Amino acid sequence: MIVRLAVASGSEYELVHHTAMALAAGVTEAQLEALPVWRSSELFSELERAALAYGEAVFDGDVPDAVAAEAGRHFSEAELVELTVTAGFYSMVPRVLEALRVPLEEGL
Repeated sequence: MIVRLAVASGSEYELVHHTAMALAAGVTEAQLEALPVWRSSELFSELERAALAYGEAVFDGDVPDAVAAEAGRHFSEAELVELTVTAGFYSMVPRVLEALRVPLEEGL
């Protein structure tokens, strides 16, 4: 979800850092490449699709009832709070990085 939000925000810094983290956590390169078209890709589970849809909705500032309900089918209340805060945070971080002109570290 964080990598998808990095792509949506155009944040090279977040994309580079979180792509490496996603790969280390078991996300496949094929999944990362398919993120822009995740809705039509068969590479994502129902849970992953729910997280991606929810993250995008938080990023857009509007979580439709259907998206919230689908996320609620897959995540506990505590997990939904964590997912919401994470999506909100990673919707804001690229704006902070851009405003402060934070450069991507050399060698990445």
